Amino acid sequence: MEEFDAEKALEESASDGDDVSTEDLDEFELKLVENHPELALAVCLIDQELEQQEQQGPSKKQQKRERVERIVAMTEGGAELLTKKKGKRKEAWTVLFEALAAISEIGPLALLQKAIKSQRKVQIRVRSAVRIDRVFQGVPVLFDAHINVLLKDVVETVLLGRQEQRQVSQRRDLNSRLPPFLRWKDGGNWPLPRGAHHLVQHRRTPTAFIKGDSVVLISLI
Repeated sequence: MEEFDAEKALEESASDGDDVSTEDLDEFELKLVENHPELALAVCLIDQELEQQEQQGPSKKQQKRERVERIVAMTEGGAELLTKKKGKRKEAWTVLFEALAAISEIGPLALLQKAIKSQRKVQIRVRSAVRIDRVFQGVPVLFDAHINVLLKDVVETVLLGRQEQRQVSQRRDLNSRLPPFLRWKDGGNWPLPRGAHHLVQHRRTPTAFIKGDSVVLISLI
């Protein structure tokens, strides 16, 4: 038996013009039944199944209820997803702190960690553009991976440069404007070699924050 070609059958059943009319479709169905009854029977069975499914389907009210339920479920899922994300973010911070703690125990930051636990003082040498010009002595309170350090009970010692030494009157004027507990005093223990004409000053402050990018050396006292 020759295989049925739907497009060919429609072209043969079409009257004048390229458009397919209702009469052409009726003629097409008649030819389909005459020439291919088994195919026509299969098409009828499929149509019957589709009609039964439409009849057995949910009503409009049921469809509306199901839609509302789906929306609620999607909303709850979104809220749960956001909650999980917050939890994951918190876990990420926990992992970061644990990693920092591990580095502090075994790496170069172990000295600061040890000083915090034992409340020992450290000495931190800080550089300017071309030289070490300040030394901080105090008890570390907090630090991070970039060696930003917060100290308490601080003694800050500064080695004045040549230009600063010439500005005596300006330094005195600025010093007089500071609160008494922040004023500079002449002298101090400078731990590095210096020339005979270099001036050293020091002051005591309750706390000091030191940026890690200026730190040259940290040592326990």
